Amino acid sequence: MTRIHVVDTIGRHAGMRRYDEAVHALLVAGGFEARLVSNFDGPDTAPCLIDFYRGNLARKLGGLALSFMRFVGYRFARAGGNDWWIYSSYGMRSIDALFLLPLLTARSRAILLIHDVYSLTSPDSPRLLRLKNFVYRRLVLHVIVQSDKARTEVVATGFRGSLIEIPLVRARSRLQGDTGTLADEVGRLQRDPAVFTGLFFGSLRRNKGLDAVFAALARLPASARARVRIIVAGQDLDGLIGTPGFVIDPTWPVVLIRRFIDEGELAHLLDLADAVLLPYREIYQSGVLDLAVSHRVPIVTSSLPYFRSILERLPSLGTEFGDSADDLAGFLTAAGEGWHARAAGFFTERDVTAYYADGSETAFIDGLRCLTAAAAASGAH
Repeated sequence: MTRIHVVDTIGRHAGMRRYDEAVHALLVAGGFEARLVSNFDGPDTAPCLIDFYRGNLARKLGGLALSFMRFVGYRFARAGGNDWWIYSSYGMRSIDALFLLPLLTARSRAILLIHDVYSLTSPDSPRLLRLKNFVYRRLVLHVIVQSDKARTEVVATGFRGSLIEIPLVRARSRLQGDTGTLADEVGRLQRDPAVFTGLFFGSLRRNKGLDAVFAALARLPASARARVRIIVAGQDLDGLIGTPGFVIDPTWPVVLIRRFIDEGELAHLLDLADAVLLPYREIYQSGVLDLAVSHRVPIVTSSLPYFRSILERLPSLGTEFGDSADDLAGFLTAAGEGWHARAAGFFTERDVTAYYADGSETAFIDGLRCLTAAAAASGAH
């Protein structure tokens, strides 16, 4: 039986534990022996990494160094010589190159799984270009992407190995974070049946259309704004808030939590939200959408083809507002007047079943079987 180690340096830090565990269960069901290597405990999990993304600089650097040494120990002391590896990459970061180095001796059996193409589509700096070329030309022979856009970006680096496109595997479980110890700014927020609460969460980036939300609020009369509440929660890595298009009027019903949101906090926010706002201008796959479905929170989306294709097939998962700030303002006005009366119509059993029966699980396992079989036939070492 082929053993596969799934390595995720993010893990519980950004709610990826549920995805990692879904992949683990899928691998086991597909006939593989699977191990998770991350920063959380669980069955068939080696918690040799720690969450080195939080705290001051000294804690981050110390945590990174300790995690890397533990990973090296795991790689050479606990893994077999013929084992396979799946390394999860969230865009292209220097840390990816660092953790892929110990896998060089297993290069023919190491797979890079790209979750987020955003950093690949950022303007190229000489440093980023060198990093991409080093990883794709020197460190990996197998890559799994989740969109045509990611495939194009990887090919553009000169990558000549095995490239497989597989849709995002959909995780069915809800977040498991502790909601008993919430920060005050999150814990004090409660469900309010008198207003429509829209939740926008995740990294605050220009391509996610947050400025359209603010522009829509600016268009609403005071009477309409009194019937809505917008919660914006996530890291502002690009420093958008306060810049043109992202200025928040203090009279607007906006709750801004401008930092990393842990699993327990996000679970609480999803529980009190009436809808998850997805006004994106660019999207190839969406873990936020997947999380909203697992918590049965309707989605409100722009008219991008990705969203439209889902809502045309599965209309009870949410609604499309359109494209412009005017469209969104119209939606918010209507939602403030009667959203709760529509709640019973969301998430029919038919649509939820169809959402999870999208073929991504079969495609994922079939792709891995092809890779491992080809390597075995060639006698890769």
